[in-house]
Amino acid sequence: MMTKSATSSARPIARLIPAGAACLARLSGCVNERHLIGEGPPTGMGGSGSGGGGGAGSGGTISDASAGGSDASAATPDASPGSPDGGPSPDASTVDVIGLGDEPAAGWPLAISPQEVAQRLAQFILRQPPSAALTTAIVAAAPRTNQDVGQLADGLLLQDGSAAGRAAFYRWWLNFDSFATVTRDPTLFPLLTDAVRQAFLDQTLAFVEDVTWRTDGDLATLLTEPAAYVSAATAPWFPGTAALVTGAEMTRVTLDAAYYAGLVTQPPLVASGPFPKRPEPSRRGHDVLTRFLCQPIPLEPPDSMLRPGEIPAGMTIREWASEATGSGPCAACHSFIDPVGFAFGHFDAVGSFQLTEGGLSVDTTGELRAAGGQGFSGASDLARILADSPAVTTCFALKWLAFARGTPTNADDVYLMADDAATASEVDYVVKRATVKGGLNLRATIRAVTDTHSFLDP
Repeated sequence: MMTKSATSSARPIARLIPAGAACLARLSGCVNERHLIGEGPPTGMGGSGSGGGGGAGSGGTISDASAGGSDASAATPDASPGSPDGGPSPDASTVDVIGLGDEPAAGWPLAISPQEVAQRLAQFILRQPPSAALTTAIVAAAPRTNQDVGQLADGLLLQDGSAAGRAAFYRWWLNFDSFATVTRDPTLFPLLTDAVRQAFLDQTLAFVEDVTWRTDGDLATLLTEPAAYVSAATAPWFPGTAALVTGAEMTRVTLDAAYYAGLVTQPPLVASGPFPKRPEPSRRGHDVLTRFLCQPIPLEPPDSMLRPGEIPAGMTIREWASEATGSGPCAACHSFIDPVGFAFGHFDAVGSFQLTEGGLSVDTTGELRAAGGQGFSGASDLARILADSPAVTTCFALKWLAFARGTPTNADDVYLMADDAATASEVDYVVKRATVKGGLNLRATIRAVTDTHSFLDP
């Protein structure tokens, strides 16, 4: 039996931060409170505001036919609704202070003007040009070093509009636009409407915001925490939640850790692939390897042996794909990629849970050769391996650096060239500066990116 339990808010507060609606007018005062992830600021530096969330999910009726789930008891609601605007909204009066990085770093002088600093910070964090007030405040603050800029970034991260920058990054990194438009058979999945797709995107971003605004909000938690924000429109994708959430308001739900793990099993990530009727393990493996490990893996060629045809009766997708690609010129690549995709066998083509595949047992075991050949038993186990991998930490920092630079268009094309020592040094700097108590802190990562050469050099 499932019961609702209120999420505790009694976590220790390292320091209370003064809220301020007129944040720009108080730019110097708030950073002097060392809010968010700042260190002790230099004289005259500052910024303030309050954070916000993304957009709300949408409603709609979903029947058992569209869920593709099972009778497995896999969820417990936390009775923690997201804000009407879509996700937990941090209150600047109660944001915990986080020390920036386990390792100190020496600063270096800027070669760009304060006006250019304002322009870059606003575009990166707020996704819009700086207001006249912001530019004036940053010019008055007179940032002289890269770390001065990082401390200004602290203030902007507390502004309501800062959620736009984070949402833009995750949409780019995880290719949310693909999920919003990918073709699925309307006869098999009639309830995967445009509104439901948008609800999933909003709820995934709400989960990201939830983790981001915790004191211990790090990459490992983002990848592994068995939780999701769920509304009535999306609940049937998650076994056991349909009777526990109502309406368009999203509720944070704890899911079965045997099958679910943070971002890795969110429907917008799992429901990838070009085939309208069934999952594509190769694409799922490709997405994990390119997005989380920065592996330079091309998509399958147009003449691939894996076609969107019917799977023979009595065979699972894994059995059919393994037979089709087990030998010949495609075998080497598929033996590297496909086992990762097979880990998601308990999720159908729209990312909803399935205990079996057409009544057949699902084999989700495999090994991650890109991480030393470690074995896993399913998607949640794979997520834990990813969370423990230094290569994933490095990849995440590299993706943020590439996003801050504004290139390339496709995040899957971001990987570290063997001879690119300058970028490798920047990535190492971000990881060291953003590692807090052994974990890569999400807010500290954004802050660390803003005081790199990649972000600040002319």
